Amino acid sequence: MSDITGKGYGDKHNWIDKGTEQNYHPASRSTLFSCKDCDAAFRHYYHLTPDIHQAMRECGIKEECKDMSTIRYISHSITESTHVETKEVFYELSYWYVSDKKPDIAGRKHVGYFKSYKEAEEKHNKNLVEGLL
Repeated sequence: MSDITGKGYGDKHNWIDKGTEQNYHPASRSTLFSCKDCDAAFRHYYHLTPDIHQAMRECGIKEECKDMSTIRYISHSITESTHVETKEVFYELSYWYVSDKKPDIAGRKHVGYFKSYKEAEEKHNKNLVEGLL
């Protein structure tokens, strides 16, 4: 069951409340939401857009959920990059996927950034062991 209730734009997603932050100003409260079934995520700033469904639209969330349960991962990649300002090297772990049932679903899912290739590889191996792929 979704943590966002009501009918409106984006209500086809299965939203999970990932936590609320209260910033310096009392009116600047925000909550991070992510969809359990796809890779959609957004932060709702209550003081900027009180209507959560309008906030989803403004954040570029797709109205329909792209259910990832029909997909299969076909490969992973660990990409080395350098931060433009700090010149620090980091590694991005991603998974490439396709859907056998829905041919319009294919793409790349970002998993995370890591300080070393070894950390990224360990995260990938952990995902394999835990059956997340």
